[in-house]
Amino acid sequence: LKLKMPLGKVPVLRNFDGRGNDLSNEIAITQFLATKLGLAGNSDEEAALVNMLYTQFFCTLRNNGLSHDGDQYSVKSLVEAAKMNQLDLSSRRRYQEMHRVNNWTRAERSLAALGVFEEQLIETGSGYLVGDTISYVDLALFNILFELAEPENVPDFSSRWNLPALGEFLERLEQRAGIYSYVRSLRRIPRYERPGYVYCEGKHCSRQLEDYSTR
Repeated sequence: LKLKMPLGKVPVLRNFDGRGNDLSNEIAITQFLATKLGLAGNSDEEAALVNMLYTQFFCTLRNNGLSHDGDQYSVKSLVEAAKMNQLDLSSRRRYQEMHRVNNWTRAERSLAALGVFEEQLIETGSGYLVGDTISYVDLALFNILFELAEPENVPDFSSRWNLPALGEFLERLEQRAGIYSYVRSLRRIPRYERPGYVYCEGKHCSRQLEDYSTR
């Protein structure tokens, strides 16, 4: 099946144009759907800023699409650092001051990556990363923060590492009607651990895997 896909890999949006063509690549699919759904900014200038921030998000918090837990951002490293109390405010580095090739730990790079979006939220002051309406980069960031705040991860990340804007952002977006119902619904992709894609429970995700396979 993969050999029939445009780039030979998933994800793929089948028949995206209504003429039988498929769209491949996670970024391309995300931006296409965001534009269709009005989540790509309210002007060309906002669209450019959203694109800039999503590219930054993808390179750091998504580890260039290679892994949800990698060299640029690692929840596991942040969890370990929190347990060992290895990161304090004095050790928090700004991403803008880091060289691309550096000797910082995964936890330090992860915290710096989060700091970019903390600063952006403070700068806009609207509660969103760009403009005064929600965009696809807001939704992408919410997904990352929601996982970071899982009970077994670092639920106090906001107060622990002085990221109040990110903490408020997470709480506010979770209360939006559509997001509130989604994270509590069976439409939500179950949490899993690698290797093996093993199902694991989490916030609003306490049902057994069989519940998903039978509905």
